[in-house]
Amino acid sequence: QIQRLEEDDCFPYVVFDCPGQTELYVHDFSLRGILDDIRREFDARFTAAHLVDVAQCAVPTSYVAACLLSLTAMLALWFVLALLSDNPRAVPGPGAVWSELVAIAASGELWFHAGMTLFRVLASFVLAMAVGLALGLWMGRSRAADHWLNPGLVIALNLPALVVIVLAYIWIGLNEVAAIVAVALNKIPVVTVMLREGARALRPD
Repeated sequence: QIQRLEEDDCFPYVVFDCPGQTELYVHDFSLRGILDDIRREFDARFTAAHLVDVAQCAVPTSYVAACLLSLTAMLALWFVLALLSDNPRAVPGPGAVWSELVAIAASGELWFHAGMTLFRVLASFVLAMAVGLALGLWMGRSRAADHWLNPGLVIALNLPALVVIVLAYIWIGLNEVAAIVAVALNKIPVVTVMLREGARALRPD
């Protein structure tokens, strides 16, 4: 297939559809061997790995319909459970929740907390990108750095986010810094992997 695309000279990119999680691709030695062979044989470059559900791309209308059906079923179930519950504080209905949401939005409390959440997200993103960029470029251009840091990177990729959050709160305390650090620590390995593979794809010239 690659030879045919190369002869046509009209497809600059080839997409590999592989099942599983994106972070597993770059640590699979068999896949790495295949990509290295393609690089040498066709002077190609592996630029990025993306987690995409091909079925959703092929039939987008079915995906949207499934999402709407799932949302409708969830709201219906919520409404029924609220009717059957004897305690409206434990299981409030959709109408009660919507009324409370409108009230706290009018008071400004909703926007304050939403702004604080967006601030945490932005700070975590900047921190994760900065550290991940440095580590990814270093590991991508230095074989020794990749050899020594890759085991720790694999562990970090498979560490559950809940564990990272709990450890951050234990080490730092229940404050904003702990929340930002926890999210950043969870995303740094993913950014590092993407930047490392991109750095490897760069030609020396």
